Amino acid sequence: MSSWSPVDWIQYEWDEHRGVVGPVRTSLSDTRGWDHKLVPWLDPGSRPGVSVCRLVVDGRVVVLARSRAGADSRRGLRVVAYLGGDAVRMPWPTMREALALAPLWVGEPPPTDHEPVDLAELTGHFAEYGEALEVRAREGAGTLAPIVFTALRHPGMRLAVVSQGDPAAQMWALADILRSALGVAPETFSTYESEDFRPGPEIVFLPAWPGPSSRAPRRLRVDLREPVGDHADGELAECLVAAYSAGTLEGLTVRAGMTEDMPWGERLALLRAALSTPVPALAGPAHPSDHPEPPEAGPRASPEPAEAPDPDDRAEEPGVIPEPAPQHAEAQRPPASAAVHDMVAEYEAWMRDATTREQERLILIEFREWMLDRAPELRHPLSTYAGYHALRSLLRSGEPQPPVRREPERSPWLDPRWLALAGLSALILLFQLAVLLR
Repeated sequence: MSSWSPVDWIQYEWDEHRGVVGPVRTSLSDTRGWDHKLVPWLDPGSRPGVSVCRLVVDGRVVVLARSRAGADSRRGLRVVAYLGGDAVRMPWPTMREALALAPLWVGEPPPTDHEPVDLAELTGHFAEYGEALEVRAREGAGTLAPIVFTALRHPGMRLAVVSQGDPAAQMWALADILRSALGVAPETFSTYESEDFRPGPEIVFLPAWPGPSSRAPRRLRVDLREPVGDHADGELAECLVAAYSAGTLEGLTVRAGMTEDMPWGERLALLRAALSTPVPALAGPAHPSDHPEPPEAGPRASPEPAEAPDPDDRAEEPGVIPEPAPQHAEAQRPPASAAVHDMVAEYEAWMRDATTREQERLILIEFREWMLDRAPELRHPLSTYAGYHALRSLLRSGEPQPPVRREPERSPWLDPRWLALAGLSALILLFQLAVLLR
């Protein structure tokens, strides 16, 4: 037996008598309490077509399904606002339902005035529309690396995104990727907005940046047309997007050993360790270290120093300004040997086969001990590979903390306040004794 879950609604259109967009049909007896709260988000801009906005207003979910019949005219604007449940306890309609069903909701508004619609009827076509939107989301997810990169570096920051694609599909994919990577994802958004100055949704999608304005944007701006650049978090974002497009992101998070209640910083460290590929990073020569390496114990044939590059040769390259050579130029370190490659690959295989965090921690500790016991030319190349910093952070989290030195407890009888009180009491007793002996 199905339960009745009523959803109130308000339909807004152009009012010829007042010359504004206002309520024309509703299930409520009075809409004045909602009108002034929803007016800023009723008209997204001049672009024709369907857009959707999901807000939290006074702790309640509100979904605005918006449609514009023609450009540069508010007379073709239609907005159906669905007033959902509590944003914490009953957050319906959900983010996915709003993204998938907004075209249906605005194209077929509730047929009967003054009556709410049933939630089951409102979301009855979600399986069909949601499956189609997920297919589009995976096909177009390749452009999302810039926004994933920004969200990883600034978690929780409100964003404005310039998108030339389908923002509904991009929001669907973005929520999947961030929920897998960070454990949380934005739930409020607005598509096809014309400006990013108003507070409200966590993410707004714009076809282009707004023109000059005296107001400063309240959001961090992201342009999906710009590359992420050469950055460790950029590489991680590209790997996450590629895994989502290929349908392997969920398996990646399981293999990394992440749990739902894990802090986002620890989740990112596990993802970096799971996605790292250290063998190619070890193939090239390392850069000179700023700190001298200690000599290795025991006799070992010292490697022949590599020949330093000739400053005259660098001067022949276009756009290169030759630098004065130091008096004692440090020789370039040799690359790691084939045995090192094999050993690192073996540790990586052990990490992939580990089933618990304790096994991973013990493997990482053994890896560090092996690394520190190798020749000096090995340590620096390992520190340049992408997963090394994640390994170090995990090792630190698993290392036993030094015992805290506790001072010996002082007897309460040695408290200065107690000694002062005892001395005063003794003087009073002596005074009374002297009076009695007279």
